[in-house]
Amino acid sequence: MDQNASPSPEQEKAIKGRSLLRWFMVFFALMLITGTFPLPWKVLGLVTGLTAVVMGILTLVHLFRFKMSGLLKVTTILGLVITLFSTVGTTAMIALWPFTADYEQCMELALTLETKAECQENYLTLNGLLPSP
Repeated sequence: MDQNASPSPEQEKAIKGRSLLRWFMVFFALMLITGTFPLPWKVLGLVTGLTAVVMGILTLVHLFRFKMSGLLKVTTILGLVITLFSTVGTTAMIALWPFTADYEQCMELALTLETKAECQENYLTLNGLLPSP
């Protein structure tokens, strides 16, 4: 194959699709990692999650527009669903910042399973604002 030959339009579409998918997977992985950080670093999880959602949507549009592999579409949809759920969860934790901070501090200081269960109970009821499950 000639080194100076430019790729065909079909090859360019495939290259762009793979590139978008790679970036989506990079931000997906970053979202999974940064979403587990404690406050205030949890905000990074939200930023990478939102970026992953955008990249996932762009990838999906490209895959459907250019009728690319069905397996790539399914994989991207699955990754996008996981990304959306994780991003919503991270958003909720950030929205409930005072409760999340209390929970994280409580879990850090908890030494027994009973005290960890109390921390979880307090977090799930928002320190008594909601009824016990």
